Amino acid sequence: MVGLRLTPKLREKIVGRLLEHDPNIVEIIQFGSSVYAPKHAKDIDLMIFTKERRGKSTDYMDKLYDLNLPYDIDVLVEEAGERLKPHLATSVRGAYRILHGDGGYLKGATMHVDPTFKEAYATLELARRYLRDAKAEDQALLRNGHVRDAFDKLFDAARIASMTYLATEDTRWGRMKGRLPTNYRKAFDQFVDRRHIDYFYHGNYPKDYQGEFEKWYGKVEQYINQLKKKVKNLHNPKPRKTT
Repeated sequence: MVGLRLTPKLREKIVGRLLEHDPNIVEIIQFGSSVYAPKHAKDIDLMIFTKERRGKSTDYMDKLYDLNLPYDIDVLVEEAGERLKPHLATSVRGAYRILHGDGGYLKGATMHVDPTFKEAYATLELARRYLRDAKAEDQALLRNGHVRDAFDKLFDAARIASMTYLATEDTRWGRMKGRLPTNYRKAFDQFVDRRHIDYFYHGNYPKDYQGEFEKWYGKVEQYINQLKKKVKNLHNPKPRKTT
């Protein structure tokens, strides 16, 4: 396994242990940073769909402890047919891998949510509010949390804009980063490596976090604007000149 990439053997063990605990499981989805940035992720997030929940999510996690995995696994359990809350649906759809099932239950649980550029801009505003909270906070630990959340929301804004663009390109259910045009893919990689991984996960942001935030805020805002313009041009192409 490279980073947190699951080998077929580990995948088989994890899926087998979960099905042993709950034979009613119909789908197991791996999502989050272990999918889009496996070299940097600290744990694996799993979404389980079952016809009848057997205990709490922690009961499912307990069944994986004695596998002695080299990382933590967080488990969310939903009953088949339930709709995920919009924020969670957007998070899961942004980057996922199907470990068990065919993805039909995930699609049914998230198809009511359509990411929009309006949501991306709102998330940008939320990032700025976290920064204001950081500037007003006297306690170092709380201030650190607000700063990290501010950078994380910048990443979320870029991710939501990417999903909005890809839905227009009819690749909503594909791998997000791999479907982006090359120039946008490089920009998205920067957002993942620097702001989401280095600044949010590891807390390695510079002392002048305000100046750094403003720099990346501008880059993300430009990224969103460019994708929005590209989508607009797809819907309203310029007429060809005739001779």
